[in-house]
Amino acid sequence: MPPKKSVRGRGKGKAQSKIDFGPPIQGEEPTVNAITMADGNAGNAEDEITRNLPILEAIKDLKTDFSIRQDGVLAAIAGMRKEVGECMERVDNAELRISGTEDTIIHLQAKVQSLESKNKVMEDKVIDLEARSRSSKAGKYAVKSGRRRRLLIPGKVDPGGP
Repeated sequence: MPPKKSVRGRGKGKAQSKIDFGPPIQGEEPTVNAITMADGNAGNAEDEITRNLPILEAIKDLKTDFSIRQDGVLAAIAGMRKEVGECMERVDNAELRISGTEDTIIHLQAKVQSLESKNKVMEDKVIDLEARSRSSKAGKYAVKSGRRRRLLIPGKVDPGGP
């Protein structure tokens, strides 16, 4: 079995790394640990941290600001959800009322058609009864004169009289 190779270099006191991090991702800055490993010197890492301290503080401030704004956005979203829920409830109620009204309209339209057909039957009966009444009255007050019957109205003189 071959002996294990150490990760450290052969030099004494030098912190060298054999880990290859590959090329940096576009737009990404190397981290402090990557800089330390690349430089191999702990003193330079402390200098880097000291130089990057304002940047780290700015990042911390941005995180805080983002968190505050995110809370505001989440509160606005919650308010919008509440308003949308209220609107949906109103729409549901309106749909129920409209559905009930449509059912009533359909029922009333059927009733109107039924009543119209009954009205037509009644009008036909009235016309028939009026016609029968006239013929009955004509027979009562009619005087025969050769060609046709004339209706005698009380108090009136028949112009084509006998």
